[in-house]
This record gives sequence, structure tokens and C-alpha cells, in this order.
Amino acid sequence: MGYEEQLNRLKKGLQQAQRLRADAETKRNFYLEQREKIIQKIRELGVEPEELDQEIKRLQVEMEKLLAEAEALIPWELLEKEGRRGQG
Repeated sequence: MGYEEQLNRLKKGLQQAQRLRADAETKRNFYLEQREKIIQKIRELGVEPEELDQEIKRLQVEMEKLLAEAEALIPWELLEKEGRRGQG
């Protein structure tokens, strides 16, 4: 391979590397913007991002409690008896 060919090859490689770098920077900026938007939405909900895991656990516990309360309010035994009576 002659010098001219080698220089052209290096030039093309450099151009490709520059395009890849520009693409990577564009993607990085996009993801940083998305991250900031998500953090802002989390804060709008009254939660600090550092406390997100704790808040999720708290909400799961609250949801389980509310589901158990709702379950207790439904007269399942009466509904089962009524269902058997309607089938017979």
C-alpha cells in the first residue's frame, strides 16, 4: 500500500471516528436531557430522586394494605352462597 492510499485510509478512518464521536455526543446529550426531565417529574411528585426506592417501597406497603382492606369489605361468603344457589 502506497503512502497516498495509506493517507486516504487514515483520513477516512479519522472521519468515521469523528462521526461516531459526534453521534455519541448527541446521544449522550439526549439521555442527559431525558434524565433531567425524569428527575424534575419525580420532584414534581414530591419525592427526591435519592429517596425514590424508599418511596416505592412505602407505596407498595400502602397498596397492599388498601387491597387487604378492600378484600375484607367484600362479603365473599355471601357471594359464594348466592352463586351456588343460582346454579342449582
